[in-house]
Amino acid sequence: MTHEPHCPECSAVLEMPAVRVMPDGVAEYRCGECSWQIPMVVATQLGSLGCDGCGTEPTAVGVLRGVDSSGLLNLVSCEGCGRVLGRYWGLL
Repeated sequence: MTHEPHCPECSAVLEMPAVRVMPDGVAEYRCGECSWQIPMVVATQLGSLGCDGCGTEPTAVGVLRGVDSSGLLNLVSCEGCGRVLGRYWGLL
């Protein structure tokens, strides 16, 4: 069974994150419902991310590709429960 990627704080489905540009020009990506900031993950972390949502140790992750206008921002979520674990920039 496939679970939709959702916010770990409020459980809202995260199809496209809300973007807030800070005064220094850095963009923050957040849940549109509760403003939880989606952490950045790097490719080397993808195979070692554990999920607090379903209690699994490092688990398989799903990647929701191209969730921004550039097509390079990806959401990383637990394949077991759909909890969003972070965001990843680039092509996998």
